[in-house]
Amino acid sequence: MKIVADIGGTNARIAIFKNNRLFKIRTYKSREFSCLEDLILSYINDIGETKEDVSTISIAIAGTISEEGVKCVNLDWEIKKDALLSCFSGCSIKFLNDFEAVAGAVPYLKALYNNNHNSHKHLYPLICSDFLANNNSDIGAINGAIAVVGAGTGLGEAILCPCSHGDNFHIIPTEGGHSDFAPETEVDWGLFLYLRERYGHVSIERVVSGQGIRDIYEFIANAPAPSSEEIVNKAILQEDIYAEKTLSIFTRHYAREASNLALKSLSYNGVYLAGGIAPKIGEKFLKFGFKEAFLNKGRMKKALMNIPVFIIMHPYPGLLGAGLLMK
Repeated sequence: MKIVADIGGTNARIAIFKNNRLFKIRTYKSREFSCLEDLILSYINDIGETKEDVSTISIAIAGTISEEGVKCVNLDWEIKKDALLSCFSGCSIKFLNDFEAVAGAVPYLKALYNNNHNSHKHLYPLICSDFLANNNSDIGAINGAIAVVGAGTGLGEAILCPCSHGDNFHIIPTEGGHSDFAPETEVDWGLFLYLRERYGHVSIERVVSGQGIRDIYEFIANAPAPSSEEIVNKAILQEDIYAEKTLSIFTRHYAREASNLALKSLSYNGVYLAGGIAPKIGEKFLKFGFKEAFLNKGRMKKALMNIPVFIIMHPYPGLLGAGLLMK
């Protein structure tokens, strides 16, 4: 039995991985457990199995990965590989950065999409008409890197570089979300000063994230913000002018950062938007100016017109990637 886990600061998702599919998916509150071992044992008990049945555990988690274990970002757990091996005797253990796991799912999802262009179940093509017109081929079929950008609790970024043999990719995890926020307009400069007063260093993650949405709203409205999900919903339904302005700013900087990574990696195989926010906005990204901001790179506009952009709609890309990368 192969177990995959995607551990976040709030939620922990666990499943059985078999034949490139996920089974018996469960979601738990991470902080209700004192350690990773207790969480996995609870899952095994919940699905009616025993720990002796486990052969492999692949764990995606936000933190610094080493041979000894993981230094968590949002949890006070002490994750040691030796402790897991002691608890699950004879089991193979693999640790992955959470966004590395998300990136690991992208080539598989891309292949599914190219085999069935009419299915948007796992990928939604946000920008692809220019690519199709110029290349007359499958989306993302030409040789090149893949860029993955995902706004959620934070902002994750990763690059997949094509290998010289076969269709394999080498994943480069990054901490690009902590690079500097670059103001573009007068409003942006005001937002920058507002965030600098609150946080000190202003990274792009301070703007392109769930908390970023709330901070933008509070800056624009000069009032306490509702949840990021409520702001997005009100903006899409045109129920709150401040929410609409917030989503416009958020979308513009999301697109700018996506095209920044696309240019730095020459990701002609596509840019993929991950995380929990993009699927909720979906095609409405275009209404709020995503395409214009993505292509607004001066002399590099034509290069970006050859790069398709997808939204990852699969509900558990971290779990899927953790399974695919355990091989």
